[in-house]
Amino acid sequence: GGIGHRACLRRLRCQLLLSVSIDCVPSGNVGVFARYAAEAVAAAGGTAEVHSFEPLPPVHDLHQRNTQELDAVTLHNFGLCAGDSTTKSTTVTFEYFPGLPGNGTMKFEERDMFQKKLFASTEGVKKYLSQLASTSKALRCLLALVYPCRAALVQRFYAGRAADHIPFECELRTAASVIHAEGISVIDLLKIDVEGAELDVMQGIEKEQWKIVRQVVAEVHDHEGRLQAVRDLLCSADFDVTVEQEEMFRTLGQPTCVRRMHDSLC
Repeated sequence: GGIGHRACLRRLRCQLLLSVSIDCVPSGNVGVFARYAAEAVAAAGGTAEVHSFEPLPPVHDLHQRNTQELDAVTLHNFGLCAGDSTTKSTTVTFEYFPGLPGNGTMKFEERDMFQKKLFASTEGVKKYLSQLASTSKALRCLLALVYPCRAALVQRFYAGRAADHIPFECELRTAASVIHAEGISVIDLLKIDVEGAELDVMQGIEKEQWKIVRQVVAEVHDHEGRLQAVRDLLCSADFDVTVEQEEMFRTLGQPTCVRRMHDSLC
């Protein structure tokens, strides 16, 4: 799951001239996007500065190993929350899944409900697999080998891995405080993939600071009106908002909200 790395930049038609890119991902795909963004901008002859956030210690360690040789990437060992630049840091409990490290979350009950909806029916799993297979020839071949029992195998695989989780007390700060402390003057791309906490992250940016954010792409888990709240927040900051959603998530409340502000910058 999550936001595709190349698709994230391709959909926004970026020229890959990012001067600052904040990758706000408490479940950070162990630094894959941060690495891709830094290397893509460098390949295009630009200079990138990527700030990535990962509060869970085990995932932070993986992220660090994957990006440690990249000077353009600054890794922060805390997550982001609502508030302003004066809000003091706090700690919350995150659940870490050793078998599914990219699924760490501080909204465990919400995540559990979503996973149960996704894998509750055989037909739902088949749709999910068909969507995945369309992106990879190797995966299509693998699924062809286990075609008759593919749904049952996936349900069993996820059930086993999702059952094992470990709580961690993790630090949270506001994006506003980071922007202030780091002296960030422009954010070309704000990418948010935070397993249900996307509104919290956005509410941690002060009104005046939204003026320095040029583009946002976020995965939004639409629980209890969260998608509309995200749209309202972005629209109030004069952003043009586009919402996209993959077919397999139509009834599951996990759209992708893509925002593009200035076409001249894309």
